[in-house]
Amino acid sequence: MCGTALKDYEYLKKDFSWIKDCKSYLGICAGYQMLAKVFSLKLEKIEKIGVYEVETVKKNPIIRSKKFKAYFLHTLAVSTPNEKIEVLSVCDEIAAFKVVEKDFYGLSFHPEVLNPEIIENFIKLAKKI
Repeated sequence: MCGTALKDYEYLKKDFSWIKDCKSYLGICAGYQMLAKVFSLKLEKIEKIGVYEVETVKKNPIIRSKKFKAYFLHTLAVSTPNEKIEVLSVCDEIAAFKVVEKDFYGLSFHPEVLNPEIIENFIKLAKKI
């Protein structure tokens, strides 16, 4: 699930509970926000536009670099985890997370800009499911 216009928040009023029925899920930007909403994470006003360094804090199958630069374009993100997620990467916010016991991943950044291998890794993982 990909992003939307920077100042479009109407989509967050919709019901995304159907996501829980997916076999796998990769949420990018707005898709990350939808996943956060479904799993009771608090979205905060965190505006981030441009390239920032990200640090991977937990080994995982889709992000293989310990540190990397990523392109961000959002005004809402998560900074506080809950018991339903594992934090994978950080950048003064939770840049990437995985839902516990599911192959659901949320990325606050846009991997299609500088990190297409993350999308490729997710596709390889999803094909195995």
